[in-house]
Amino acid sequence: VAILAIATGFCSEPDRPALNLAFFGGNVLALALFYKVGSIKTGWSGVLPKQALWEVALSVAVTMFPGMLVALSYQLKYSEVWRSAAAFVWACAATLVMVSFGGYGFYAMAVFYYAVLGWGHMVIDPGDVHTFIPYMYSYAAVGVIAGGFPIYKRDQWTVVIVSQVGILSMLAGLRIKTDVSRGSAYFFLLSVLVYLLLLWLRMNRHLPEALRACRFVRLDYLRKLAAEGGPIRRCQDLPHEAFGDVTKAQYVVIVSHCWIDPQTCDVRTSEHPQGLRLATMLQKLELHFSTRGLGKGRHFMERWHCIERWQRLCSSLTGGCDVVVFFDFMALPQAGMGPDGSLLQRSEEEAAVLRQCL
Repeated sequence: VAILAIATGFCSEPDRPALNLAFFGGNVLALALFYKVGSIKTGWSGVLPKQALWEVALSVAVTMFPGMLVALSYQLKYSEVWRSAAAFVWACAATLVMVSFGGYGFYAMAVFYYAVLGWGHMVIDPGDVHTFIPYMYSYAAVGVIAGGFPIYKRDQWTVVIVSQVGILSMLAGLRIKTDVSRGSAYFFLLSVLVYLLLLWLRMNRHLPEALRACRFVRLDYLRKLAAEGGPIRRCQDLPHEAFGDVTKAQYVVIVSHCWIDPQTCDVRTSEHPQGLRLATMLQKLELHFSTRGLGKGRHFMERWHCIERWQRLCSSLTGGCDVVVFFDFMALPQAGMGPDGSLLQRSEEEAAVLRQCL
């Protein structure tokens, strides 16, 4: 991604739009290949509608003032130093939004920023536009859109960071032609960003070897199960999409509980027809991972209340795919009961997996 983007900036010429367009297509293709190389799973992230609305509103609110600074720096024709300073302030706000919310909030905030920056370049100060800059903004928009497809927030961050590596590489390739010192500074920043990205890619959560066979159920599947009337099912009877990737999920919840029934683990009641254990577990989880948790936390007079309330805010806007739950009946091979009431025993392989995990 970086090498191709550097070539894009270095080889861009005002009178060769076809070449610029070809380089732009190559950059987009390289970003698409990163999806495959990085084993990035795409789909709906399990974010509830209210969570998505809060993400967008809070992200725009946090970045509105820095975005206005960027717009004013072009409107008042400030020097490039002031423009860079305004862009840096916005980058800090964007980083805060990306780390805290991600997803649709970052998408809305980034589209807002690139619209302001493109307006500044192409309307207020068109003389500052290089031939490849429209392609750079288009690539930035593609990177932001691509960052909204992964189901895990960690992968969303990764895709967006990789797209920023491409943008910084384009600038480095462009500047090195006209100003070697500034171009060298861009290359130094690029090398630091690439190194930090490689460290970030190594920082996955890893389970001990004996626990690799444990399965972790996604919160959005538990919601779906409850909406369909339940009940919970043993690990062997769950579909593949019920389980999440514990190495990428943002939150891992371990549930300790007593089995209500020795064969089915849960029982239906008149108040909880989908299952008592499923209903009470979801009630507890929703207090932390839905908009019901907004504003919760320590009293304002207690120490560190701001940190805890911010953490609760971030968890309240987390999608169901990013929360995986260890619930033993659904996580490890179990004996069960068939539709006709017969006892279903574990196979030898399933029994070996259970012994290993225990």
